[in-house]
Amino acid sequence: MKRELVGARVILAGATGGLGREIGHALVRAGASLVLFGRDPARLEALDLPGPRVVGDLADAGAC
Repeated sequence: MKRELVGARVILAGATGGLGREIGHALVRAGASLVLFGRDPARLEALDLPGPRVVGDLADAGAC
């Protein structure tokens, strides 16, 4: 099933992992705008995906 996401805004948690990165590419191809969320600032900055980056750990609410 092909889905168009033009105009959708997606918060992508786990964006720095292999699966998260690939999902991010698929979302961009479908027209979505991303906000990239991850724990590792260096890996987050190195991503080849468009969108603002947010560093944090969803398991630790105080760290976000």
